[in-house]
Amino acid sequence: MAMAMALLRRFSTSMDKPLRPLFSAGTIVYYKSSLLDEVVYDKEKSRVSWPKQLNASLEEVDPEIADIIELEKARQWKGLELIPSKNF
Repeated sequence: MAMAMALLRRFSTSMDKPLRPLFSAGTIVYYKSSLLDEVVYDKEKSRVSWPKQLNASLEEVDPEIADIIELEKARQWKGLELIPSKNF
């Protein structure tokens, strides 16, 4: 199995095309996707927009939440809040 994977890596022309698993008689064989699969993959890949949001700063994605967090950080930095306890 390791030998087959090494050969696939060696003979693959580009690594951006996904290797897809093919299950056959208890073994897993990986193959390069066909042209139709690549078109579908590229189409699905272009519709994904969440990586842009994950890489953007919080101020850009949700400025209201960013302000709330900054105010809470400032409140905690300026004062110490003691909570009374009956455990003594």
